[in-house]
Amino acid sequence: MKTDRGSFRMLERKQLLQELVHDSYKSKRKLAEPARCSDCGAVYRRGRWCWDAAPPEAHAIVCPACQRIRDRFPAGYVTLAGGFFAQHRDEVLGRVRHCEEAEKRTHPMQRIMAIAAEGEDTLVTTTDPHLARRIGDESVADLLVDLDQAELSRDAGELREIEAARRRLDDGSYGICADCGAAIGFDRLRAEPAAARCVECQARHEKTYRR
Repeated sequence: MKTDRGSFRMLERKQLLQELVHDSYKSKRKLAEPARCSDCGAVYRRGRWCWDAAPPEAHAIVCPACQRIRDRFPAGYVTLAGGFFAQHRDEVLGRVRHCEEAEKRTHPMQRIMAIAAEGEDTLVTTTDPHLARRIGDESVADLLVDLDQAELSRDAGELREIEAARRRLDDGSYGICADCGAAIGFDRLRAEPAAARCVECQARHEKTYRR
């Protein structure tokens, strides 16, 4: 993923070559069906894991994802680091969790194992390398788009406020509160030159129209 947002980066670590070539957590032979994971409740039937209700004859096993969690042996890694992540940590981690929820809904073996701090960075470990790639390629990319749109909306709003302030300068109403008609304090105008209301009226306005 390419981004121009400072030093923000998402790095995926490759597992050992042996792990990439042969996943020891995948059965060498087809599992007997039906089966139910005794840890998470996922059901194996028709050659795949799902979240269906387990039939009475299902025998208990431990699914590959839960076995990795037991062994603390991740299959995927994503490192969250840099200035952008530091500024938007909660939003980024929210997208990471949302990505996991979406994937796990239809692919029970794709889960986050842990989200842990490593110095100034944060390491996300997963039970499946595909989930790590999705997190790196999609979840934060969506956040970048949302932030860009939010910044554009904010910039457009600021431009509208400036233009309105210029019109008030032209008609002589600059510095007069649009609601109560009183003079807007100098300190407020110095801090917010485009302010259309005094402090008290602005507070009432925000309380009334806050979403």
